[in-house]
Amino acid sequence: MKRFFNLTIIFVQLLALMACGVNQSIPKTEPSLSPTSLRKIDGGTISTAELDAFIEQTMEQANVAGLSVAILNDSQLVYQKAFGYRDKSDGKLNDTQTVFSGASFSKPVFAYLVMLLAEDQVIDLDKPLYEYMDKPFYEYPDYADLKGDERSKQITARMVLSHSTGLPNLRWQELGGHLRFLFSPGERHSYSGEGFLLLQMVIENLTGKDLETLAQEKIFQPLGMDRTSYTWQAGFKADKAFPHDEYGRTGGDLIRRQAPKATATLVTTAGDYARFLVGILNAEGQRKATVDEMLQPQIAIDYLRMFGADARTTTNRYQNMNLAWGLGWGRFDTPFGRAFFHTGDNPGWKNYTVTYLDQGIGIVMLSNSDNFPSIAEEIVKKAIGDTYSPFDWLGYVPFDPTIGIKTPPYDPTLTIGPAWLGLVLVSLVLLIVFLIKKPRMLIFWLPVTLILGPLGLLAWLIAGRKEKAGIGRMILLEGVGDLAPTIVIYVIAGMVLHWISGVSEYIILAVIYIAPALIGWLLIQAPWLALATRKSYFDILLKRMPHTWIAANLGIAAIFALATPLVNTVAQIGLDFWMVVTWWAYAVLGALVGFLVLGPYERWSVRRGYRAWSTLVFGEGDLVSAPWRKSWWWILLSFVALFCGLAFFVITQLV
Repeated sequence: MKRFFNLTIIFVQLLALMACGVNQSIPKTEPSLSPTSLRKIDGGTISTAELDAFIEQTMEQANVAGLSVAILNDSQLVYQKAFGYRDKSDGKLNDTQTVFSGASFSKPVFAYLVMLLAEDQVIDLDKPLYEYMDKPFYEYPDYADLKGDERSKQITARMVLSHSTGLPNLRWQELGGHLRFLFSPGERHSYSGEGFLLLQMVIENLTGKDLETLAQEKIFQPLGMDRTSYTWQAGFKADKAFPHDEYGRTGGDLIRRQAPKATATLVTTAGDYARFLVGILNAEGQRKATVDEMLQPQIAIDYLRMFGADARTTTNRYQNMNLAWGLGWGRFDTPFGRAFFHTGDNPGWKNYTVTYLDQGIGIVMLSNSDNFPSIAEEIVKKAIGDTYSPFDWLGYVPFDPTIGIKTPPYDPTLTIGPAWLGLVLVSLVLLIVFLIKKPRMLIFWLPVTLILGPLGLLAWLIAGRKEKAGIGRMILLEGVGDLAPTIVIYVIAGMVLHWISGVSEYIILAVIYIAPALIGWLLIQAPWLALATRKSYFDILLKRMPHTWIAANLGIAAIFALATPLVNTVAQIGLDFWMVVTWWAYAVLGALVGFLVLGPYERWSVRRGYRAWSTLVFGEGDLVSAPWRKSWWWILLSFVALFCGLAFFVITQLV
């Protein structure tokens, strides 16, 4: 009996040891997340009650809609608190389980995954990435732009994780949307999301698994990050935050990504991300060596700002703090030891985290407000005593109490419905008048009344009264806005045709169309796009005009070519065959003029704009990227419509 008892004890002990071995990557059990005080890096403390009150007051002053905070002491998660709203328009409050867009918080997680794969000898950080692929990079559709540039063969995983590949941050921000090298790999630091996407493709090809599967297996599940994913999960729907703009308005939604992206698709909570940091801080053995390498400076930061024009201005301002990029993290030195940090930035989502490695003290902040950067510096100083984070380099502008909360500009969308309804009614009245007095003018007014009027009103009813501008609603109203100013081309073409044919009605028609053209532009496209993109109404009004001009000309070409033969047949106006062709030709000619204007106007650079146009004309055309893509589809549509319209015209004449 005694022997059986001893064997039982030994068996239980073995089970305990096995359990410890299986769970060795999981951090220690979290202490109660209700401490009365928190320790700062300088040895001082702050009560949680004081910190809570400070954060709430600071958020209210700067109009920060929502914030989730997690703090580490002694390399453990000790504080987690949610503040403000997850949806301010509906009064829904944040809680500690509310998920936020991690934005670029995605990158350190991916970097850690790559380091774990390097630890397992799946990948060599210094081996050129192209050697892991089955074919050259340029044979993959997303990287066709790299054809002929041998520098792509120099890129390594180390260069990607230290942001020194020479690739841009986002290709669509470059001329023509092309992917190209800004400098030779390894030459200097320049934040690059494109580099991370390239490495993601290599990792997925190498392992045969997608990013989400790898992250779940190696990071999220072992660290207990059950509210974190690179793809949308059904469990997120019930407790998700919504993005808010600088005026505190709710706009859009948390995008439900189905394809994982190493750059920005992470969805997480402050507590989960803090658990990720706990895993890093508590690494032991070989894992600690991996973390140490990850946080070693790889390439110095010697330029003034992370983004913008100052990103090309060299400086030694950050030399004393040894500001540099490691492998996935920014890092710097302080009198209180080494620190590593990262930021996250998408419209309506702003995040920041910093951890003092030698102190075991850190903070994670996730916000669903564009105003969060203005208070980030104050909060980290109050919460953990951090006065060294490079907020100046990040471009964070502190909140200015003398300016106060920004007042949103007048929202013209409030007038869209009534104004557009009135315009439709006026159009119908004119339609009746023209039918009785000037039937020839029906050929111009009928397409506008039957197509633009009801479509504009429908778009307003569906989308114009909604604050949350979904993608579908935005596309619908953008399309209506592109067509509404098409009436402008009637004015120009009408005058030209009057000169050719001597039809006096065109003069009257030209005057009549000025008002609808202005109303369509001012009350439909510009205000809705301003609301949907959270930009200034007047900014949209000016910058979108050339793009709209192109769609206007081509859209009216399609509408006229398709609709006028039908009107001619019904009303027996006596439409001339060549009038249809001439009208369509003038519309397309106006579109080509718009092409010439579009580039320099949108780029605010004449040289770069005309370079984009010449590239398109002389055979290296970027026919698959915006804004050209949309315009070429309009051209195709206008040709199809012209063919159909003229065919219908000929058939009716023969019959």
